[in-house]
Amino acid sequence: MEKNTLIPVGSRWLAITAVILLVLVVEGVVSQSDKRNNTLIRRYCSQYGVLNAEFFSRNLNTTLSSIRRQLANATVYHAVARTIINGESVYGLASCRQYLSNSECLKCLETAAKGVRVCGIVNGGRVIYDDCEFRYENNYHFYTEASVGGNVGVCGNQTSSQPTFVQTVKKMLSDLRVATPRRPDFYAASTRQVTGSNVMLYAIAQCNINISQNDCAECLLTRTTTLSNCLPNTYGRSTDPGCFMQYSNTAFFRDNQATDLTPFLKDGKSTGATELLQGPMTYSHNDLVSATNNFSKENKLGEGAFGEVYKGTLNDGDVVAIKKTTVTSRGRKAYFNTELKVISNVHHRYLLRFLGYCNKGPHLYLVLEFMENGSLDKFLYAPEYAIHGQMSEKVDTYSFGVLVLEITSGRRCTDGIENGSVTHNLIDYAWNLYENGMHVNLIDITLDPSEYVQEDVKKIIELSLTCTQSPASTRPSMSEVVALLSDRLTEQIPPMRSTFTESHVQIPLDNATSVPPSTSNATA
Repeated sequence: MEKNTLIPVGSRWLAITAVILLVLVVEGVVSQSDKRNNTLIRRYCSQYGVLNAEFFSRNLNTTLSSIRRQLANATVYHAVARTIINGESVYGLASCRQYLSNSECLKCLETAAKGVRVCGIVNGGRVIYDDCEFRYENNYHFYTEASVGGNVGVCGNQTSSQPTFVQTVKKMLSDLRVATPRRPDFYAASTRQVTGSNVMLYAIAQCNINISQNDCAECLLTRTTTLSNCLPNTYGRSTDPGCFMQYSNTAFFRDNQATDLTPFLKDGKSTGATELLQGPMTYSHNDLVSATNNFSKENKLGEGAFGEVYKGTLNDGDVVAIKKTTVTSRGRKAYFNTELKVISNVHHRYLLRFLGYCNKGPHLYLVLEFMENGSLDKFLYAPEYAIHGQMSEKVDTYSFGVLVLEITSGRRCTDGIENGSVTHNLIDYAWNLYENGMHVNLIDITLDPSEYVQEDVKKIIELSLTCTQSPASTRPSMSEVVALLSDRLTEQIPPMRSTFTESHVQIPLDNATSVPPSTSNATA
């Protein structure tokens, strides 16, 4: 018979205490998760019914299940889904605040699913909570809706006695308003200490990832104005279909979840004014004369219809290319000054960098990055071949299209771009946005929306996609591209993507070049 093992009274008490503490810790963790603020802010219900309640309910359940699967991914905070069976279309859109954990996001979605069902069997509904929101309709047009003019604001019922409270909140909201549209995920969180006190403030801003950068900026401007009207109340929330904004003197996210806004603000500050492009550097005429040995023949690199190009060495030792051209009218000089300001802010590995300029009498001098003869091939490559392993006719047109897409988006053509659970290259990503009528979302979010016309950029994107069409015979020639970019031709055929590849029309590669087996037998 085994002898019972006895635990001394002191040790037994320690063991029991440890178990109690463990239970309390676990309970505390669960309770903290349960205490997430899922307060309902607004509920909207359509007044119109559906054709078949049974099919509608099934489709709504399927759409919700699809959204749940997407949000189960820890890196996903926005999800869209649709179910079209037996004529009862259900399009869904859900988003969680990014300070939530994966489980908290799903828990909030469950709450939202229950909240929207209060609407009954109708063809549309929307619920907005502090932590998440969900909307469904019988069409997809609301995906890119930014504002319905509701201007919903919910203010707290307590006020702050701190004299600098209002000023600190306004500055924080202003920073968020400027920075959020420039972030890739349209989300930012900030913490601030109220000046002259130990009170901390917390605020977030979030835009629907499907809207344009310009719409996000405008939506947040309205939210900022609405929340300013809440002050000096200690918390406030404001929402519209396109964006959500909240501030509070009570922490609703961890301090380490705050966003560094500095890279998205001018000089690390928000000025409340539109951020302007930096102008190009100006050089004195004497500096350029000295750099080129008075524009000597020995320093001349070449000439064309628009001027002569010289090699120059500046006082700091930098070697540059200097283009000398003649400007005959004041209007043309003003036009040049505007264009130079834009060009100086375009930086791309396929383009010689524009460094600055000099005006002297009728002459305009452009100072450019210098590149030795024969060195361009070290920086350029055929994107079509790099991506698809083949070179087709009009590869110059294809490369131009890729180049413009890279400049417009601020991305490399070979970068992997995550879109839900799928990773695309830049070309496929741009095509997918275009085919869904959302190609304005390709625009680099670091660009100031006030510095371009959105419709013009959309046309440029469409032209770029036309240059990457398959088969190659459907692409415009570069002379046609120039015409499309000018005022001489305003009509533009909409681009059409095709999976067809002209394997029988390929440009043979140099024998010294390593060729993949799939293209080694290609003939012109």
